[in-house]
Amino acid sequence: MLTIKSRIRETLLPLILLVLLYSCSTGPSGTGMDYKRLADSFMHPPNSARPGVYWYFMDGNLSRKEMTADLESMKKVGIGHVLFLEVNVGVPQGPVKFLSPAWQESFKHAVKECERLGIVLTLGSGPGWTGSGGPWVKMEESMQHLVASKIEVVNLWRNRMVGDLDLSESKRYTTTTVDDLVEGEELAASGLMGPVSIELIK
Repeated sequence: MLTIKSRIRETLLPLILLVLLYSCSTGPSGTGMDYKRLADSFMHPPNSARPGVYWYFMDGNLSRKEMTADLESMKKVGIGHVLFLEVNVGVPQGPVKFLSPAWQESFKHAVKECERLGIVLTLGSGPGWTGSGGPWVKMEESMQHLVASKIEVVNLWRNRMVGDLDLSESKRYTTTTVDDLVEGEELAASGLMGPVSIELIK
Protein backbone atom coordinates (compact mmCIF):
# COMPACT_ATOMS: atom_id res chain seq x y z
CA MET A 1 0.00 0.00 0.00
CA LEU A 2 1.36 3.41 -1.01
CA THR A 3 1.82 6.01 1.69
CA ILE A 4 1.19 9.70 1.16
CA LYS A 5 4.95 10.36 1.14
CA SER A 6 5.59 7.76 -1.56
CA ARG A 7 2.68 9.14 -3.67
CA ILE A 8 4.10 12.67 -3.37
CA ARG A 9 7.56 11.34 -4.28
CA GLU A 10 6.16 9.49 -7.32
CA THR A 11 4.28 12.59 -8.49
CA LEU A 12 6.83 15.30 -7.71
CA LEU A 13 10.01 13.58 -8.84
CA PRO A 14 9.01 13.30 -12.52
CA LEU A 15 7.70 16.88 -12.39
CA ILE A 16 10.99 18.20 -10.93
CA LEU A 17 12.98 16.29 -13.57
CA LEU A 18 10.77 17.73 -16.31
CA VAL A 19 11.32 21.29 -15.06
CA LEU A 20 15.09 20.72 -14.84
CA LEU A 21 15.25 19.31 -18.37
CA TYR A 22 13.22 22.23 -19.73
CA SER A 23 15.37 24.82 -17.98
CA CYS A 24 18.57 23.19 -19.33
CA SER A 25 17.24 23.16 -22.89
CA THR A 26 16.35 26.86 -23.01
CA GLY A 27 18.66 29.83 -23.10
CA PRO A 28 18.71 32.72 -20.64
CA SER A 29 15.80 34.34 -22.44
CA GLY A 30 13.77 31.14 -22.24
CA THR A 31 13.26 31.07 -26.01
CA GLY A 32 15.24 27.90 -26.72
CA MET A 33 18.42 27.48 -28.76
CA ASP A 34 19.84 30.29 -30.81
CA TYR A 35 19.40 28.59 -34.19
CA LYS A 36 20.85 31.51 -36.15
CA ARG A 37 24.09 31.28 -34.17
CA LEU A 38 24.14 27.49 -34.55
CA ALA A 39 23.61 27.70 -38.34
CA ASP A 40 26.25 30.41 -38.65
CA SER A 41 28.77 28.30 -36.66
CA PHE A 42 28.04 25.36 -38.95
CA MET A 43 28.55 27.43 -42.11
CA HIS A 44 31.61 29.25 -40.71
CA PRO A 45 33.18 26.94 -38.11
CA PRO A 46 36.00 28.20 -35.90
CA ASN A 47 39.53 27.13 -36.84
CA SER A 48 39.52 24.56 -34.05
CA ALA A 49 36.75 22.67 -35.88
CA ARG A 50 38.21 22.88 -39.39
CA PRO A 51 39.81 19.84 -41.05
CA GLY A 52 43.55 19.51 -41.62
CA VAL A 53 45.60 17.95 -44.42
CA TYR A 54 49.07 16.61 -45.09
CA TRP A 55 51.02 19.11 -47.21
CA TYR A 56 53.83 17.21 -48.95
CA PHE A 57 56.82 18.73 -50.71
CA MET A 58 58.51 16.08 -52.78
CA ASP A 59 62.23 15.88 -53.43
CA GLY A 60 62.97 19.60 -53.32
CA ASN A 61 60.12 20.69 -55.60
CA LEU A 62 59.18 23.90 -53.75
CA SER A 63 57.92 27.19 -55.17
CA ARG A 64 56.76 30.17 -53.12
CA LYS A 65 54.20 31.12 -55.76
CA GLU A 66 52.73 27.60 -55.71
CA MET A 67 52.80 27.53 -51.90
CA THR A 68 50.67 30.67 -51.81
CA ALA A 69 48.30 29.23 -54.45
CA ASP A 70 47.97 25.98 -52.45
CA LEU A 71 47.27 27.75 -49.18
CA GLU A 72 44.76 30.17 -50.70
CA SER A 73 42.92 27.24 -52.29
CA MET A 74 42.90 25.41 -48.95
CA LYS A 75 41.55 28.47 -47.17
CA LYS A 76 38.82 28.82 -49.80
CA VAL A 77 37.53 25.28 -49.15
CA GLY A 78 37.76 25.53 -45.35
CA ILE A 79 41.05 23.78 -44.53
CA GLY A 80 42.28 25.09 -41.18
CA HIS A 81 45.46 23.09 -40.54
CA VAL A 82 48.37 21.79 -42.63
CA LEU A 83 51.11 19.33 -41.72
CA PHE A 84 54.21 20.36 -43.70
CA LEU A 85 56.33 17.37 -44.74
CA GLU A 86 59.38 17.19 -46.99
CA VAL A 87 59.44 13.70 -48.47
CA ASN A 88 61.75 11.79 -50.77
CA VAL A 89 59.59 9.57 -52.94
CA GLY A 90 61.72 9.22 -56.05
CA VAL A 91 60.15 11.90 -58.27
CA PRO A 92 62.56 14.02 -60.36
CA GLN A 93 64.74 16.09 -58.03
CA GLY A 94 63.63 19.70 -57.57
CA PRO A 95 65.88 22.77 -57.32
CA VAL A 96 65.55 23.37 -53.55
CA LYS A 97 67.79 21.18 -51.41
CA PHE A 98 66.37 20.14 -48.02
CA LEU A 99 67.37 22.56 -45.21
CA SER A 100 69.38 24.74 -47.63
CA PRO A 101 69.04 28.55 -47.27
CA ALA A 102 66.53 28.51 -50.16
CA TRP A 103 64.49 25.78 -48.42
CA GLN A 104 64.49 27.75 -45.14
CA GLU A 105 63.33 30.91 -46.95
CA SER A 106 60.55 28.90 -48.61
CA PHE A 107 59.48 27.48 -45.27
CA LYS A 108 59.52 30.96 -43.73
CA HIS A 109 57.30 32.11 -46.62
CA ALA A 110 54.86 29.24 -45.91
CA VAL A 111 54.70 30.20 -42.22
CA LYS A 112 53.94 33.85 -43.07
CA GLU A 113 51.28 32.86 -45.59
CA CYS A 114 49.63 30.55 -43.06
CA GLU A 115 49.60 33.38 -40.51
CA ARG A 116 48.07 35.73 -43.12
CA LEU A 117 45.34 33.21 -43.98
CA GLY A 118 44.68 31.98 -40.43
CA ILE A 119 45.83 28.41 -41.17
CA VAL A 120 47.70 26.46 -38.49
CA LEU A 121 50.99 25.00 -39.77
CA THR A 122 52.78 22.07 -38.15
CA LEU A 123 56.23 20.97 -39.31
CA GLY A 124 56.59 17.21 -39.46
CA SER A 125 60.05 16.50 -38.08
CA GLY A 126 60.09 12.73 -38.66
CA PRO A 127 61.17 10.94 -41.81
CA GLY A 128 57.58 10.28 -42.85
CA TRP A 129 56.59 6.77 -43.88
CA THR A 130 59.84 5.28 -42.62
CA GLY A 131 59.55 6.81 -39.16
CA SER A 132 59.60 3.39 -37.52
CA GLY A 133 62.13 1.85 -39.89
CA GLY A 134 65.82 1.08 -39.63
CA PRO A 135 68.38 -1.69 -40.08
CA TRP A 136 66.97 -3.49 -37.02
CA VAL A 137 63.73 -4.23 -38.90
CA LYS A 138 63.93 -7.59 -40.68
CA MET A 139 62.83 -7.70 -44.31
CA GLU A 140 59.82 -9.91 -43.52
CA GLU A 141 58.70 -7.41 -40.83
CA SER A 142 59.15 -4.32 -42.99
CA MET A 143 56.51 -2.41 -44.93
CA GLN A 144 54.55 -4.64 -47.27
CA HIS A 145 52.82 -4.05 -50.56
CA LEU A 146 49.22 -5.22 -50.31
CA VAL A 147 47.60 -6.47 -53.51
CA ALA A 148 43.93 -7.32 -53.70
CA SER A 149 42.04 -8.97 -56.51
CA LYS A 150 38.45 -9.86 -57.27
CA ILE A 151 37.34 -13.10 -58.88
CA GLU A 152 33.78 -13.41 -60.11
CA VAL A 153 32.21 -16.83 -59.79
CA VAL A 154 28.80 -17.79 -61.11
CA ASN A 155 26.53 -20.54 -59.88
CA LEU A 156 23.13 -21.36 -61.28
CA TRP A 157 20.05 -21.00 -59.08
CA ARG A 158 19.08 -24.55 -59.93
CA ASN A 159 22.42 -25.77 -58.51
CA ARG A 160 21.61 -23.99 -55.25
CA MET A 161 18.21 -25.73 -55.10
CA VAL A 162 19.71 -29.11 -55.93
CA GLY A 163 22.32 -28.59 -53.21
CA ASP A 164 19.57 -27.72 -50.73
CA LEU A 165 17.95 -31.12 -51.27
CA ASP A 166 20.91 -32.64 -49.38
CA LEU A 167 20.24 -30.42 -46.35
CA SER A 168 17.59 -30.73 -43.69
CA GLU A 169 14.64 -28.37 -44.25
CA SER A 170 15.74 -26.05 -41.43
CA LYS A 171 19.16 -25.49 -43.07
CA ARG A 172 18.03 -24.92 -46.67
CA TYR A 173 18.64 -21.54 -48.31
CA THR A 174 15.88 -21.82 -50.92
CA THR A 175 12.30 -22.86 -51.28
CA THR A 176 10.60 -23.54 -54.58
CA THR A 177 7.42 -24.84 -56.17
CA VAL A 178 9.44 -26.53 -58.94
CA ASP A 179 8.79 -30.22 -58.61
CA ASP A 180 11.23 -31.65 -61.15
CA LEU A 181 14.25 -31.49 -58.81
CA VAL A 182 15.79 -34.87 -58.10
CA GLU A 183 17.93 -35.60 -55.07
CA GLY A 184 21.47 -36.38 -56.21
CA GLU A 185 20.88 -34.64 -59.56
CA GLU A 186 24.13 -33.69 -61.31
CA LEU A 187 25.00 -29.99 -61.04
CA ALA A 188 25.09 -27.85 -64.17
CA ALA A 189 28.39 -26.31 -65.33
CA SER A 190 29.34 -23.13 -63.45
CA GLY A 191 32.44 -21.46 -62.08
CA LEU A 192 34.89 -18.65 -62.90
CA MET A 193 33.90 -15.95 -65.33
CA GLY A 194 36.76 -15.47 -67.76
CA PRO A 195 40.48 -16.13 -67.43
CA VAL A 196 42.05 -15.67 -64.00
CA SER A 197 45.71 -15.50 -63.03
CA ILE A 198 46.90 -15.40 -59.43
CA GLU A 199 50.35 -13.96 -58.77
CA LEU A 200 52.34 -13.74 -55.56
CA ILE A 201 54.34 -10.50 -55.35
CA LYS A 202 57.19 -10.30 -52.86
